[in-house]
Amino acid sequence: MSLFRTLTGYYKTRVGEAGRHFDWVETTVSHLFRHRHPALDGRSYGGAFHAALAREGWLQDGDRFLEIGAGTGGFARGFLAEARARRGASAPLDYAIADLTPSLIAGQRQTLAEHRADPWTALHWVRCDAQRMPLATGAFHGLALSNEVIADFDAVRADPRRLARGAARDPRVAAAHERIARYGLELDDARQFINLGAIELLEELARVLAPGARAAITEYGQDGPSREAVLYDGWFTRHTEYAIDFRHLKRVAAALGLTIEERNLHDFLGFRADVPVLNYTEVRRLKTVHRELEIRAWTQDELASAHPAIAARYQLRFRAPGDPGFPDDAGGRAHGGFRGLFRVLLLRRL
Repeated sequence: MSLFRTLTGYYKTRVGEAGRHFDWVETTVSHLFRHRHPALDGRSYGGAFHAALAREGWLQDGDRFLEIGAGTGGFARGFLAEARARRGASAPLDYAIADLTPSLIAGQRQTLAEHRADPWTALHWVRCDAQRMPLATGAFHGLALSNEVIADFDAVRADPRRLARGAARDPRVAAAHERIARYGLELDDARQFINLGAIELLEELARVLAPGARAAITEYGQDGPSREAVLYDGWFTRHTEYAIDFRHLKRVAAALGLTIEERNLHDFLGFRADVPVLNYTEVRRLKTVHRELEIRAWTQDELASAHPAIAARYQLRFRAPGDPGFPDDAGGRAHGGFRGLFRVLLLRRL
């Protein structure tokens, strides 16, 4: 088993059409709630995220936005719609997307067609590795966003003996070895991973953010060792992610001079407990038979209205988004599901 796992090659060459990838391989919570949803009081995930930032005072008038890894573009579409509603029809909006994958960028451009047509919205794309952004030091004034992305970044297995041997042969292993020493990162066991790419993103944000600029980062993990998560799409496409060790990220951010606030993502977005939805695992199972079914967080009423035959034929269980069995009854329940695993880190450059 390789000591060093790189995911940049996967995103350069193996990600296909955006919708299929996020339907079958890497189904994020934001993808499930990409449409306006009653569980978020009629907002999409991206719109609810903007509203939460505004509520907590993390937005400033005239902010520019930089999204790092935009997936299908669904988060940006909802975020910009909420920003437009709050700022007014003729207020300028500036939104840049840094992404590595050509097929995802193509999908984002389609998803954001309405915003691209808005003369008061400036949309930009930069194809780059977000761990090495083409921005001058202190050049970015505004808010950087990274939603459900950093678990996809490079990771290095933290076996101390293998780290020491591998550092002489592999520059990425050497980089992880150096970060452990520089930041005093605790190692619990030889099976854990160091979220090297996520650490490098924090270093890059600390470099490019101007004083007073901010960043909001979401992902799943715990205050404990990072583990490997292997996802399959049903056609033997393998995708590996690495849960975030939030202890490490908070320690690195503090060492870099970034202020840190931490939130539970479910609570931050304001999910309602009285609007149960169909689990992703059940939606995916149904879609293997009913190809017309969209992968999304269906409510019982929405499913009955759009697909009455499906709703009538199957005995389906709907759960609140805060239920430990959502969105994956098998894999996530032991860790509290979406509500127990996902967090927001709010960072500010002093």
